[in-house]
Amino acid sequence: MSDKKIKEIVSYALKQQGFKGGAEILVCFTGDGAMRKLNRLYLGQDSPTDVLAFDFSRGKENIHADIVISTETCVTNSRVFKTSLDYEAYLYIAHGILHILGYNDFTLGQRKRMNAMSANLLERLGIQQ
Repeated sequence: MSDKKIKEIVSYALKQQGFKGGAEILVCFTGDGAMRKLNRLYLGQDSPTDVLAFDFSRGKENIHADIVISTETCVTNSRVFKTSLDYEAYLYIAHGILHILGYNDFTLGQRKRMNAMSANLLERLGIQQ
């Protein structure tokens, strides 16, 4: 995984969704324990999750946000879905950007749409599983 590739994914995702402002997005990696606490505190879900996005922006011109990724869930899912660890992490970053841009995955339909959008974004950038 490279900082350059992360920046490329973030920039491309924002551009593809029509965002033209500035962006300062911090990507953080943590374990399932911390992720469970964050998920419980902010979403009321008492379980770890793969990715959470926090948008601290004031207005629509510039984005200030954090994307938090569980490394443990990333490793587990890369094994389950037979993807590389880097691909799985990049997928979560793309997914986090979509959340910051206002997409939700509360329903199965929304989740399928966001997952497809995230995978499609990586595919367009030539990032393979």
